[in-house]
Amino acid sequence: MEQHRTLRSLRIEDVDWMLAVENNPDFWLYGDNQTPYTREDIEEFIQEEIYSDEVQVSQLRKVIEWEGEPVGMVDLFDVDYDHLRAGIGILIFKHQARSKGLALWAIAEMEQFARRELGMHQLHCSVRANNLAGIKLFTRLKYRACGERKDWYRSDADHFESEMLYQKFLN
Repeated sequence: MEQHRTLRSLRIEDVDWMLAVENNPDFWLYGDNQTPYTREDIEEFIQEEIYSDEVQVSQLRKVIEWEGEPVGMVDLFDVDYDHLRAGIGILIFKHQARSKGLALWAIAEMEQFARRELGMHQLHCSVRANNLAGIKLFTRLKYRACGERKDWYRSDADHFESEMLYQKFLN
């Protein structure tokens, strides 16, 4: 599979599929955004990524391509150069690309970039307690559970979900 996967920077031609993914409420469960973006929002985000210095950013998004098509995204966010830590998040939005090892590979690549290019000491992530695939992924990559936010997300009028916190030291 290695020859069929790439991790690349955002391009302006990514606007259409990225707008569709970011505005898909099914994916809002995995992030903090709960409102739609405009085309202009996505274009501005991509332009900022294109013209930013990758080693000076507070957020960095890479596109996961598989067999020549965008199938996911991996982000470093809240990059903190004082304390040498950053958040990491991933979404494989094409169902046919799931369970192919792409998420493991993409996160490992971003970990290397964070350590070598940004000098990060640790990465952290938050995963909803009912996202068993996400918990399995980060546990497999040696992220350690370091906390839980009880009843952090309200999923409907009478139900709340907890959020699990994970971190990994990169040295």
